Amino acid sequence: MTLKNRNRIFFIASLLMSLLALSYAALIVYAALRGAIIPPDKPVRFIPFESDFFLLRYEFWACIAAVFVQILYVPFIALIVSRGFANTQSLELIYFGGFLLACMAEGVRLFMPLFGLWQSYSMMLIITGRTVITGRILSFLSLLFAALFNETDQRQNVERNFMVMLIIALLAGILMPLDTTQTTSACTVLWGYRPLFFTMRVCLFVLTELTFIIAIVWKGNREHIKTAIAYPLLMAGYTLLCYADNYLFTGLGSILLTIGTGMYLTTLHKIYMWR
Repeated sequence: MTLKNRNRIFFIASLLMSLLALSYAALIVYAALRGAIIPPDKPVRFIPFESDFFLLRYEFWACIAAVFVQILYVPFIALIVSRGFANTQSLELIYFGGFLLACMAEGVRLFMPLFGLWQSYSMMLIITGRTVITGRILSFLSLLFAALFNETDQRQNVERNFMVMLIIALLAGILMPLDTTQTTSACTVLWGYRPLFFTMRVCLFVLTELTFIIAIVWKGNREHIKTAIAYPLLMAGYTLLCYADNYLFTGLGSILLTIGTGMYLTTLHKIYMWR
């Protein structure tokens, strides 16, 4: 993939994702004004404790805010990549596009309260749940692929690798069983084999971090030290926003996602600036 094509894809994506984000916002505002938003009834919380502290107690609108942080993040970062990194010859940026797709997939969580999907079994409920699973696997896979396949000799394989990454995430989303009888406070349905799902993502996270450490220690790429720091911050922010149902998690997730993204992208720019 040429730089020109990559930049064009990111720019077009920023425009399309902006329109999608505006559509989500318009739907939420319209439904809120009509009193048509239906929050989940007695949702399952991922946070293992209850608190009356205003920053920690369950707030439906904190979850909605977390979703909007993610879907507004996508067009903004895509535009920055297309313009600010136009001459940065980094394969990592292409795989980072997969992470942006994963963030945008979180927008389907808004359908739960907009259409009251938690009230009954429907195909839309199934599609929403599977889209969320696909996105959450894709988010970890994309940065793992960015860490593994960033050498110059992989340039001819980048499109193939990207498609493999998407197929793996889609298969995980299709095959993972859903428990549609239970709704979470993060506007999702529960999925089966949750320990397995959690373990998969932890393994992907550890593999990615180990790849950075190997690049630093064995290959002598000292510039990846900042990348190894940025990656946990980025994924911590993303994960907090995925499960946020209180204002503390929404705020902290937004901050960590911003810091992690900034460190990750600026480090890539410095690494490839003179190549």
